Amino acid sequence: MAEIRTIYEESHEIYGAPKIAAKMVQKGDKVSGSTVGKYMREMGIRACYREHWVRTTRDCNFSSELKNILNRDFKPPRPDAAWCTDITYLYTKKDAWFTIYCSMCLYAVILILNCFVDYANCIISASSSFNSSSGNDGT
Repeated sequence: MAEIRTIYEESHEIYGAPKIAAKMVQKGDKVSGSTVGKYMREMGIRACYREHWVRTTRDCNFSSELKNILNRDFKPPRPDAAWCTDITYLYTKKDAWFTIYCSMCLYAVILILNCFVDYANCIISASSSFNSSSGNDGT
């Protein structure tokens, strides 16, 4: 039973009975998937089934609907006229998700970063702000 739990934890709690049984057979143990499933139920562990990727954009002519509202003018005339944003998710080796969210005001060149790290459902948040001293004239 300890080997079942070890393989289960090494798979980031994703593998079910068939894959764990296959790993154990690969190591030389004689065990079936139903036996592994029985032990998994006794230990109270279950496979984590990942949802299939869902395609949200199905329009083949999607680019024609996009509007270039900046017209490549990255120096807006007033504050809060144009902002750029980006979000990135990274999976780390420490079994955690690292999320970076960036916002930037194009007028004052203010960059706002929010970073979130999720270690075992404990969210650690860090924020920082960068303001360019050069102003809007680009010098």
